[in-house]
Amino acid sequence: MKILISAYSCEPNSGSEHEVGWSWIKALSKNNKNKITVITRKSNKKKIYLENTLCKKKNVNFWFYDLPDFFLKILKKKIFRLNSQLSLTHGDLAHYNCLKKDNNFYVFDFEKFRERIFLFDHLNWQYHSIISNIGSILISNKFIFKNNFLAKVILKYIKFLIYFKLQKILVNYKIDKKEFTKVYLFYLFEKQSILLFDLKFVKSIRNKILTRKLIMMIQKNIYFILNNEKF
Repeated sequence: MKILISAYSCEPNSGSEHEVGWSWIKALSKNNKNKITVITRKSNKKKIYLENTLCKKKNVNFWFYDLPDFFLKILKKKIFRLNSQLSLTHGDLAHYNCLKKDNNFYVFDFEKFRERIFLFDHLNWQYHSIISNIGSILISNKFIFKNNFLAKVILKYIKFLIYFKLQKILVNYKIDKKEFTKVYLFYLFEKQSILLFDLKFVKSIRNKILTRKLIMMIQKNIYFILNNEKF
């Protein structure tokens, strides 16, 4: 079977979305009957060739492509950025992974974007920035909570604030307050899992400390919900 994979994020040993892209290619390449062509960014080329396992396989072929340099320079200009907010993560901009055969397009919704990613992205945009800043204040550099009661009150207020801000989206998904608590909890478990996996790839000591504080805030959040709220 001939397979074309458009993988914006595809790097070995990088964690998060990059690792997801790489893992799918690795899994599909195990079947030698599959002839795989991967289109990904030029910036991923060095890590892919250093890892080398898939490059040696005869059934995998990589095409590396980026926007022209002059266009990338325009995107980076401050004047342009005043009118446009761009995120270069695969979940924000990339389309579904598609396969074309006999003029038919087949969609591979690997991460069930259609069912959950839109809502989860909105939760992440709201939650991540707030919790990162609060974690820096409430948790000492020895990784001890300065005030457990205050943390509980703040986390409860943040959940209510996010629920209020996402009302229009939640109505479209037919998610009430009780159901939102479940979705919120699932998001926290997934966020915790991703950060724990990514932590080993963080080289900066400062960023590692911030990430550990964020993980602690999420764990505290999960604990409070499981022990104080009814489902």
